[in-house]
Amino acid sequence: MLFRRLSLGNRLALASASLVLAAIAVLGWAVSHEVEDYAHDMIGTSLAETGYQMSDKLDRSMAARVKEVQLLQGIHALTAQMEPSRMRELIEQLQASYDVASWIGVTNAEGEVVAATDGLLEGKSIAHRPVFTRFCLKSHSCYAVPVH
Repeated sequence: MLFRRLSLGNRLALASASLVLAAIAVLGWAVSHEVEDYAHDMIGTSLAETGYQMSDKLDRSMAARVKEVQLLQGIHALTAQMEPSRMRELIEQLQASYDVASWIGVTNAEGEVVAATDGLLEGKSIAHRPVFTRFCLKSHSCYAVPVH
């Protein structure tokens, strides 16, 4: 009834305003969904890139650790007939130049620590520890793991 009292010009203006508001609402909804999809894509891309970078850094770091273990194997072969005090000096120099190892030790075939950095565990047996039982007994090689 109120609509009937309005003039034709007012009716057209009201209808136009309603259409404009409806169009704005529909466009706002569509844009918000597009922005949401774009944000999800950007977050996914960013996370994938971060994952790739972390994986690459880990691969390079592990390759460096493998080379260090190989270096330790070579040192072990050179020090097989060396006195424990001289071995300790060498592995302490090695530890000082490669700050990634908090402890480096050389064991005999029975698992007794012959030489170690800071003399830690020297003369003690680590034959019962996983570092020795899981790897050293099977391959007679070097192993890089946490001791504790």
